[in-house]
Amino acid sequence: MAGKTIQIGNSDSPFTITRSDRTYVLGKDNILTTGATGIEAADGIDKIVLEINGLVTGPNNAIVIGGASSNGNHVVVGRSGIIDSVDIGIDITGRRTEIRNAGSVYASNETNGIGIESNGSDSRIINSGFLRATNGIVVSGDGNAVVNSGRIVCGDLSS
Repeated sequence: MAGKTIQIGNSDSPFTITRSDRTYVLGKDNILTTGATGIEAADGIDKIVLEINGLVTGPNNAIVIGGASSNGNHVVVGRSGIIDSVDIGIDITGRRTEIRNAGSVYASNETNGIGIESNGSDSRIINSGFLRATNGIVVSGDGNAVVNSGRIVCGDLSS
């Protein structure tokens, strides 16, 4: 786990992660619903753990973490966690990242929605939950791994 733990409360405003080496937690009964990206961390933010046990929505992307120089960031969607977006549910960029989904991730864009996208190297996506998007998981970079024991529903979502 990263250093200090910060609780994310109910909000209709985006939550921006501004400090590295922290754990950020959205609790089971909390809702973060915005007119923009729900949760974001800029390039250069490193070694964070983002735990989602509540609901995060965003009209385009629900969660956007990191950039090319980011390193060691983790997103964990717990069993009660729900990520609901139009374009991309979880978008993470950087080296040695990890996304673990035991909850539900939705991207409702009927032509190019992405449930989980990972850009970078030496990263892992582990899905034991549910993904529903035109493109379930999209990965680019070297040395990455995807492990699925959950359910991924993808393809034409217009019907």
